[in-house]
Amino acid sequence: MKKLLDKIINFKIPQDFEFDNKKKILAVILCIIVLYLDFGVIMKAQLGGLKKIAPKIKKVKLDLSTLNKDLLRMQNIKNADPAAARKEAQKVMRLIPEGQISFLLQGISENANKNFVAITRIKPAKELPAKGVVVPQNLTAYLISVDLSGDYHNLGKFINVLENGEVFLTVQNLRIQPDRQDLLKQKINLVLKTYVTK
Repeated sequence: MKKLLDKIINFKIPQDFEFDNKKKILAVILCIIVLYLDFGVIMKAQLGGLKKIAPKIKKVKLDLSTLNKDLLRMQNIKNADPAAARKEAQKVMRLIPEGQISFLLQGISENANKNFVAITRIKPAKELPAKGVVVPQNLTAYLISVDLSGDYHNLGKFINVLENGEVFLTVQNLRIQPDRQDLLKQKINLVLKTYVTK
């Protein structure tokens, strides 16, 4: 590279060349430099980035394939025997990586809207392990505090959807108070517990 730059800097055009030919030669030299830099530096960095992304893409494809197989198996069982479908659904429940907590919160919010329960606040926090309780090193417990407003019937449907969903969630604590502004609704504080992988 240094030798090429030295040659370009010290390059002298013969006196008998016309000015237009000098411009053409300079343009060709600049094109060669740009192409060299593009292929030698920029493309090399891009290929390195693609090599790093390739295993992640492969893992996502594998996860999607597994999910499709599980959904198909559940559909077949559900059509054959509803009781067996419930058991199979419990087997398929999974733990999510820690980086997907925001997607879990979004799913909780969407389920609340579908079940006509209004979320006023949602806040996740890591749970410190209690004395004597052994948690595997690759798992972290999260408590998700959710403040809601709704009626008993819709609350029950909402909790049922969460506990029977694809991601492992359990109700840790539930507090219900009457809503003084709307007598047909209650103010609810729901604490959900989940485990995430590190």
